[in-house]
Amino acid sequence: MKTVFIKINDISEINTSKVSVYDLNNRYIDKDGKMYGLKYNRKTRKVSIIRIIRTPVKSSEYFNQMLKARRRETAINYKSQPVTETHEEAAFIIKEYEEPAFNIDIFINEAVEIMETHKHRIAGIMMNLKNSRVVSERDRSESSQLNDLFRNLEIDGILRIDKALSNYKEIKQYPRSITYYISKLDIKSKDVIDQLGSDERKMAFIYAFEIFNTVSNLYRTLLKILNDLYSFLDSINPDDSRDISGAERQHFNDAKISIENTIREVGDLLAKVKIMEDYMGNPENF
Repeated sequence: MKTVFIKINDISEINTSKVSVYDLNNRYIDKDGKMYGLKYNRKTRKVSIIRIIRTPVKSSEYFNQMLKARRRETAINYKSQPVTETHEEAAFIIKEYEEPAFNIDIFINEAVEIMETHKHRIAGIMMNLKNSRVVSERDRSESSQLNDLFRNLEIDGILRIDKALSNYKEIKQYPRSITYYISKLDIKSKDVIDQLGSDERKMAFIYAFEIFNTVSNLYRTLLKILNDLYSFLDSINPDDSRDISGAERQHFNDAKISIENTIREVGDLLAKVKIMEDYMGNPENF
């Protein structure tokens, strides 16, 4: 089979539950240049992710002996058989990664914690930008754009996070009837819940669906606002304002750094939301 090289950000993007036998020859290269492959375990009937390094063929025997010796000495199950990819280099498996099972309870707890964090951080970002005075009220166009973005952050950020946390508390502590929640499900989710027998399993799925729906909708909207805000700020040079103090310039820079960090965190969260969606599609998980 032909080897296909696929660029990824990190190994969390490799969904082993969806690979087929035709994918086992794929090579995944992350943003740091690290290479990964896939290995099928016949006993567990699961696909695991393996880390691969490349080295010149002329050194292959040395690395073979080194890995075998290390395996004997440390009793670690290194896989030392080389796989030649080209005439100029050979690949060696040096470490095997078992993809951790998705734990929905851990993810939900993380999502709730990060919503609390983002609620306060968004307020801090707006406060820093106001204190920076980089966007002057005398500039009606820029001032109007910033006020619109602030309003969106307030409505689709802080207030929606408050609502999301309130909904989480409700379904966690005093949920409504099953029929109420089932009426809100989409067709795909109704197909899943129809395969669940007991009310306990159905409520477990409903709990997951409510959190999934809330978090995915909230953060897809918030990510767009944050990107819009960052693009707006990136077009402004605080050094152009001569009457801005060093402290005010620092407020501006702190706000941009906070936005960058939040955008990265939201991207990571939405990647996990996608994994959660796949998890919810299997009735056996409930």
